[in-house]
Amino acid sequence: MSKRILVVEDQPDSRRIIRDMLASTDYEITEAENGEEALAAIAKQRPDLILMDIQLPIMDGYTATRRIKADPALLKIPQLQTGMPSKRRSLPISTV
Repeated sequence: MSKRILVVEDQPDSRRIIRDMLASTDYEITEAENGEEALAAIAKQRPDLILMDIQLPIMDGYTATRRIKADPALLKIPQLQTGMPSKRRSLPISTV
């Protein structure tokens, strides 16, 4: 059974680049174009990893991530945020 990655990205070119990068792996790739589609995809088939763009139409990546993390059953799914946050909603950066 292959591992599943959910790619949440509204730009077709960016989705294609990610698909191409993962093509030689055994990962099963599912795609969503916005946060609402991502939540529906997760409900249908739970991924092992989520690559989430931040700036998305309909429901942005921040909101979708908050909803995913609010569900105890989904809390442990690793997520990588992709894209560039806007200046008005940028995430705080911590230095370690």
